[in-house]
Amino acid sequence: MADKFLETYDEVFYSNTDDHFIELLTVLNLKYNKKLISLQYEPIYGGCYYNFYNNKNITECVWNEYTKNILIEKYQYPKDKVINIGNIRFDKIKKVQQSKINVVLTTQGKMYPELVDFFIDSVSKVIKSNLNFYIKPHPLEDSSIIESKIKDSGLKIKLIENESISKTLSYTSVLLSYSSVTILEAINNGILPVVINPYKFKPAGVAYYDHVPYFKTTDELSVFFNNSTNGLNKIKVSSDLVVGDFNKKKFDVAL
Repeated sequence: MADKFLETYDEVFYSNTDDHFIELLTVLNLKYNKKLISLQYEPIYGGCYYNFYNNKNITECVWNEYTKNILIEKYQYPKDKVINIGNIRFDKIKKVQQSKINVVLTTQGKMYPELVDFFIDSVSKVIKSNLNFYIKPHPLEDSSIIESKIKDSGLKIKLIENESISKTLSYTSVLLSYSSVTILEAINNGILPVVINPYKFKPAGVAYYDHVPYFKTTDELSVFFNNSTNGLNKIKVSSDLVVGDFNKKKFDVAL
């Protein structure tokens, strides 16, 4: 497919979501010498973070200065080949008052099944009764597998289906994920963001990892929930983070 594109078109504009396709495209372009324009596919990552074989015909369109600086400073992209085109606008969600604290895990597709296992194991160790637990599957994920895991656990975890992320965020108190853009949506709406990472590495270029509660084990996460003496609903997230300008802005989570 990449070969056909380059044979047919003088310019190829693509969203860099598939590393293998991008690698093939950039290597093949050494033969065709066509103009490639790559669009960053979400505001967390700068895309593939590489310029295979120093291909000078690739222009990277990114959403923020944070990503632009990473590509230039860390990955030696030419400055004139990285363009900050701005970022998407996140909607402000109208919050619905809740009597309990709603903890929601947003999953990230079939490539990250460990997130659900991590969450379920953590919930099994929580003794506080003022928490409701939910899992919202990624749109491309098979929710029946998650439903089966919840059933096998015997825990009171609700599976959220056929509901927009805006609706889910309207009643969410705490949002958990690994590297999902929903973390940024939570930050933008004053929802406590929590990163869980059952893996041995951090994904490259995730801007918020050093600024939010971050847990690598289920014991750590369950202790976090159990030991929040003032209630998780009283944890304040003060943020001046502007999505698209991570390099200049920061946010702090105060417990």
